[in-house]
Parts: sequence; C-alpha cells; structure tokens
Amino acid sequence: MTTAAQSHIAGSNVSGVNINRNTLSNATVAGIRLMNASGTANIANNMTSNNTSDGIQVANAIGTLNLSISGNTANGNANGIALLMSGTSQTTASISGNSLTNNANPGINVSGVGQSQLTVLIDQNTIATNANDALRFSATNDARLMTTVSNNQITMGVLGFDGMDFSVANKGFIDATVSGNTITGQMQEGIDLNLNGVGLMVARVTGNTIRSTAAGSQSAVSALVADTSQLFARVENNTISDFDVEGIDLDVVGNADSLFAIIGNTISGSGMFGVDAETNGATPMLDLVLQTNTSGSGYNLLETNGVFRAEDTLATNTGAVTLGAGIDLFPAGTFPLP
Repeated sequence: MTTAAQSHIAGSNVSGVNINRNTLSNATVAGIRLMNASGTANIANNMTSNNTSDGIQVANAIGTLNLSISGNTANGNANGIALLMSGTSQTTASISGNSLTNNANPGINVSGVGQSQLTVLIDQNTIATNANDALRFSATNDARLMTTVSNNQITMGVLGFDGMDFSVANKGFIDATVSGNTITGQMQEGIDLNLNGVGLMVARVTGNTIRSTAAGSQSAVSALVADTSQLFARVENNTISDFDVEGIDLDVVGNADSLFAIIGNTISGSGMFGVDAETNGATPMLDLVLQTNTSGSGYNLLETNGVFRAEDTLATNTGAVTLGAGIDLFPAGTFPLP
C-alpha cells in the first residue's frame, strides 16, 4: 500500500492482533499504528518505508499487552519502531530480527511516562545509518522500564548522536542489561547513561564491541549522574577502541550517588584517558571499583567536591592510574557489585 492519508494499518482498543507481510509506504502518519492494544499483538515481516511518522508505532495508556515485533524492515521513516507507553499501561515486548535503516529519528525508540511499566527484549536487530540515536530509552515520572539489549549490529552514520541512549528523569526507573552488541561508526557516545531528578538506573554493560571510525566521537560508555539521582552500574569485558576523548567517562554531580564497577575492559586509541571518573558539584558520592582493565591512555580519578571512594584494586589495571587528592581507598570487595 502506498500514499495513505493517515496510517496504512491502524487499530485502537484492539486485541489479538496479527499484522503480517505487508508493504507500506508514504503514509502521512505511521505505516502501522496501534493505540491501547491489549492481549497479544504480533507484527512480523512487514516492510515500512518513507512514512511521515514512524514505520511501526505502538502507543498505550491503558491495558496489558504482550507484543512481538520481528522480521520487519523500516527504512526512511521518523522512528523505525516506536513504543510510546503512558498512563497505567503494562507492556511486555520482544523486538527481534528487524532491519532499521536511514530513519530520521532513532531506529528504536522506547518511552515510558506516567505509571507505565515496560519489559522489553531487543535482540539481533540490524540498525544502520539512522540520522539520530540508534536506540533510545527513556523513563520519566513514575515509569518503570526493564530492558535487555543483546546481539544487535549497530552502524552509526552521524556525529552528535549515540548508539544507545538511556535517560531517566523525575522518578523514572530503568533496569538495563546490554550485552553482546557491536556498535561502530561515527557517534557521540556508544552507550550513554543520563540521570536527572530523583531517577534511578541499574545498568549492566557487558561483552560489547564499541569502535569509533571517525574524528569527533567522544566516549564509548558515558554516564552523567545529576541532581539527586542514583546509578548502579557494571561495565565489564567490553572491547573499546578509537574514541577521541575517553573510553569510559563517568561524572557524578550535584547531590547524586553512584556505585560504578569497571572491570576487565580492553580500551585502545583513546585521545585522553581510557577511563575518566570525577565527582563535582554540591555533595555527590561515588563508590568505584576499577580492576583488571587494559588501557594505554590510563585512568584519571578526580574528586573536586563530594565523596569519592575506590576499592584498592587500582594496581590490577594495565596502564597508569592518576589518583586525585581526597579519594579514599577501601579493601577489595568492600562495595557490592551491581
């Protein structure tokens, strides 16, 4: 189907949906759009291209939905796939085996607001040369988002955007497991963790390959923990190469709090530091585990304000460690790993 005045396929307050093997282009809204769907929904093997809005959009404010999106191709839309959850909606979703290319916004955009609850698996997708972040996740107000992001192939084509962007604000909560992904190309950050308000995030970033291929890329893994937010993160066994600034960059500011473990990563080609961890602002607090990493650019640990504590495992790293004044060392095993 080509050239629709609204969405090509649309459903509101529907249940038991199966949308399969359609070719949809040039809609003035979305190629496929579901609103307040409940029960089960299966969207598989469709081709959506050049739609003014999203290739596939699911937006719920109420109800409970079990959603599968697999084997689709979305090219040249706004978002490739968008899950926009609000109100009291509850969603369990699997997004797997899709090809998402050349979209104006993220390849996959997952958003929770209000009191919505989302559990999302994103696995084995190919996401390439979108003019924005490849994957974007956000939770605001009281929304709760649990996600596993695994085995995706991501090729970035625009400086200034991220391979994956995770953001919490207000009282939002994200629990993210990110493993086995490959992220290459031109990008701002490979994986970006942003926390504001009283947001809470738990993140496990393990076994990913993140490589910049262009000047101007900033960091492979970046975290900014601000206001009174809390981040519990473990960054482990990743292979990171050729970023202009840092391989891993952590800033805890304001009155924020973080427990951050950086273990067993291989970092090469960083312009400044392999790892840069700093506290600044009013009374931030950071507990850091830094052990068994390899970085020719070394590690910079700096306490400007607040409390910065580190386990006494710094000598297990390969590469020079610069330990700023005021950082207290504690025995190995003091801090529980996220």
